[in-house]
Amino acid sequence: MIANITVLSRFLGFSRIAARAHMINRYSSSARKGELYCTTDAEPLERYRRGGYHPTHLGDTFHHGQYQIIHKLGWGGYGTVWLAEDLLLRRYVALKLTVSEISHLQHEVHVLDRLSHGIASHPGKKHIVQLLDRFQHQGPNGTHSCLVLELLGPRVDDEAERQNDNRLPRSIAWETCKQTAQAVEYVHANGIARGDLHPGNLVSAPVSTVSELGSNIMKLLGPPQVGDVQAMHGVPLNLQMFELVVGYPPFDNLMPNKDDLIREWVSMLGNLPQKWAHHFPCSESDDIELDQVTLPDWLHDTYFDEGKKRDFAEAHIEELGELLQSMMQYCPSNRPRVSELLKSPWFQKNPWQRLPPSKASQLSPSMA
Repeated sequence: MIANITVLSRFLGFSRIAARAHMINRYSSSARKGELYCTTDAEPLERYRRGGYHPTHLGDTFHHGQYQIIHKLGWGGYGTVWLAEDLLLRRYVALKLTVSEISHLQHEVHVLDRLSHGIASHPGKKHIVQLLDRFQHQGPNGTHSCLVLELLGPRVDDEAERQNDNRLPRSIAWETCKQTAQAVEYVHANGIARGDLHPGNLVSAPVSTVSELGSNIMKLLGPPQVGDVQAMHGVPLNLQMFELVVGYPPFDNLMPNKDDLIREWVSMLGNLPQKWAHHFPCSESDDIELDQVTLPDWLHDTYFDEGKKRDFAEAHIEELGELLQSMMQYCPSNRPRVSELLKSPWFQKNPWQRLPPSKASQLSPSMA
């Protein structure tokens, strides 16, 4: 139940803050060659540089050891947000570490200060997120302004989605409307206007003391998600050749997880080498029925798909299929050298030279 509604400040991108991990995917489909990416949801890793995000780890402490990082809550363009324990006052807080290149932070902190120290008797004050503390932190990427705020959540729109009809119960909806109006009136009374009022910026305000929440906070958030940081190194030649001819890659790069992708490899290329197989139990599961199809067959079926333009003859596609199959070997030492590939029938015969002059003249220079 939503006991008390708090309006998040429009400044510093606080619409991303909630007592749960925020999910925005930056998996390999969006990464360019040489760009870092993470196998779990994360902020843009290339911004971990001078002027950007501060590298933060679970267990790190800030402000002379007062705040200890417990979990990650979210991130935005201006910084990352973490669940932290205030070891001095024995309470949980949201700690925002801004990027070090921010130049307009002072104005936003001034607004938060003004709202936090406004008229105490105003009924809307208790419905505005409170700035509890602020300090500077020197890190490898520069000096970061750190904001300590109340721990809030969950968001009102998330609460509504949990209902059977995606609606808040009548009493809660009415109370939410009233408290939101009081909060907006309080903001206006302090000479501040806001322009992004929406359910994503309305959150409940639960208790935040360690004694009240204890270990339940981790049950609410779940264990932190950990992913490997990797770099895109470009597309292998064989996959690039398949895509240039067919129009898309042979393997689905939108596979939901690594196990499904490995199963697709096994169905097309055969079982993994024994020294690899024990690392991927999914590749040897008897419970999975795999459609056995060779790469040449897959190339033929996809290229001669009904309704697709067909510039290559079947013999040309068969030669390409045999060439690609020879390149698709698990062990690199079993793959042919590029000098050997260039001697294959596919490269030795220019398919356009066998076409009648009338047909060849219809081809654009880019295809000849």
